[in-house]
Amino acid sequence: MKLLLELRATVYIVFMGLLLVGADCQQGGPIAPARDFAVTLYDPGPYQQSYRSQPGPVYTWSGSDLAYVEMTAPVTITGELLNPFGGGLPGACVFLDGNGELADLSAVTDSQGQFVQTILPSRYQLALAPDCFTGSSPSMFLDEELLDGTDGLSWELAELATVAGRVSFSSGEAIEGAVVSVYPAGRPDRPLGIAVTTDSAGQFLFEIVPGQRYDIVVTGPADGSLPIAPIRVDNQLLPEVNGLSLEVQFPVLPTAQVLGKVQQASGTSATGRVRIEGWVSAATQGSQFSGGAFRAEFETDTDGLWQLELPQGNYRARAIPRHGDRGLGVADTSFEIDIDTDILELDLVLPGSEIARVEVLQPSGQPLVGARIELRMTSLPYYSYSETTGDDGAWVGLLIKDRYEIEIIAPEQTETGEQRFARTQTELDLVTSPMTPLSVTMSPSDLMDGYLYTVGQTGVRGAHILIKDPESGGIWDEAVTNDGEFPGFFRATLPR
Repeated sequence: MKLLLELRATVYIVFMGLLLVGADCQQGGPIAPARDFAVTLYDPGPYQQSYRSQPGPVYTWSGSDLAYVEMTAPVTITGELLNPFGGGLPGACVFLDGNGELADLSAVTDSQGQFVQTILPSRYQLALAPDCFTGSSPSMFLDEELLDGTDGLSWELAELATVAGRVSFSSGEAIEGAVVSVYPAGRPDRPLGIAVTTDSAGQFLFEIVPGQRYDIVVTGPADGSLPIAPIRVDNQLLPEVNGLSLEVQFPVLPTAQVLGKVQQASGTSATGRVRIEGWVSAATQGSQFSGGAFRAEFETDTDGLWQLELPQGNYRARAIPRHGDRGLGVADTSFEIDIDTDILELDLVLPGSEIARVEVLQPSGQPLVGARIELRMTSLPYYSYSETTGDDGAWVGLLIKDRYEIEIIAPEQTETGEQRFARTQTELDLVTSPMTPLSVTMSPSDLMDGYLYTVGQTGVRGAHILIKDPESGGIWDEAVTNDGEFPGFFRATLPR
């Protein structure tokens, strides 16, 4: 079969008349050196049945021969999720977490409680969620299950008990709108999918596997409309042996009304998002509440105004401009609410952004016109931008002051549609080096011809793949395998 592949590859090379064996992307260049590369399936295309087929981890290109890329064959698994009485559980979610990219997937059980899924044979962690992490029923976690399609899978969920509770202030006043979440004891990384909200009487209900210990977290909603810090009740046996309802009490803390405004340096109001983070001070008068973290995020009104009630403590406020407001930066200030504060007026002034210049050069030092520059912020608000170099090989524009991850994508050759240079990744630092132009020189690159095939050494047609650095994971190129007479063949650009 290997001979057949080589013969097909030879026919393809003669037919296309484009193969530059061992040739540099710059004409007249040296013979290409051998190097390793990795491949990731980005889109399986219209002909491959399974999205879960994946290439192996690392391949080696000789620098002259055709690069063979073999797909791992997927397997089909079948399973069922049963209720405590042996009946099928419809509408439940089964989440699988495996190694590598595209290894995380999910399935929903049908009316009989059954599911079918195509996966790569491997070991998986599983989460079985009766209400898909959106309600009041607990999920079940399984560690490192080998799934290879040889056996049918079946899980029966344990019988549940109902837990009733109430959230209130120490004064006895009910807290409406508090969010109650539940975790296995000592496992904050494994939410059970229980997140219920207290009603007007401060009461809540959820179901749990009885006789086990859990951590319970009670917080306010994410928009900060309820001025309470999170409270944890750790290592709680549920339901309580004596049958009493679970009581969670918050101390009565002094609060202040914060009246905020987001504006530009000129005084003109601006809209955007506001994030408040801080530490609520410990309660006094014998309370066991020792303080807690507070976080809220919300949109301003159309005139840039916002207001929030906060307990006494120390806080940090950040105002984030809209994505399209390239001339504005992020406002950042700290403030304190003490026992004497009733009303606090807080202006968040958005600073001006930074002028950035990115220059892209060919290996010869000549400007690279039409190169695409992808910029991604590494901190809040994590905005991304896409720009293109001009006739001088550079782009100049405004950016929020931050450190940016940058990817340079060379323009395609108009005659072949292939990149002349492999992609390059770098960083633009506007925090420690503002106003400093960034100059990027593309690496000399080579064209590699490859063949992507799967079971039976059949070429994979129309698949979209990413060619990557096997060490850093940076993308060198992307390609779509041939969908014509010679399926599975592709061409990609690799740095020298």
